[in-house]
Amino acid sequence: MALIARQDDAFVIAACGVGLIRRFGRLPQGERVAALAPDIAGDLREACALAFGHADSVAAQPRIRYGTHAALFDDIVLPLTSGDACALLLIARERRRAASQAAAVSKPVAACIAFAAS
Repeated sequence: MALIARQDDAFVIAACGVGLIRRFGRLPQGERVAALAPDIAGDLREACALAFGHADSVAAQPRIRYGTHAALFDDIVLPLTSGDACALLLIARERRRAASQAAAVSKPVAACIAFAAS
């Protein structure tokens, strides 16, 4: 999970969970989304732009390349408000275990989707 803030025209990682630190091999707090690996940055920037632009939740299924293999993820991006404006985005990402699981949404992402729908 991560919290993403908007600074000028950029998206910045305000805070993140341990899973993201493990995946990146470092603490990405304070980094711009655009500075992440291109496979990650492109899809994440697009989802952030949609969520901030419409102040609505966004679900995505990015595919990220790891060498010769690609991993499929379930993402849910939830806008958090401060007054009437969208202040932060909460992003939950779960890696799918196999391509055959393409139709199944992970439990953490399903919980976020249910929360967003309520």
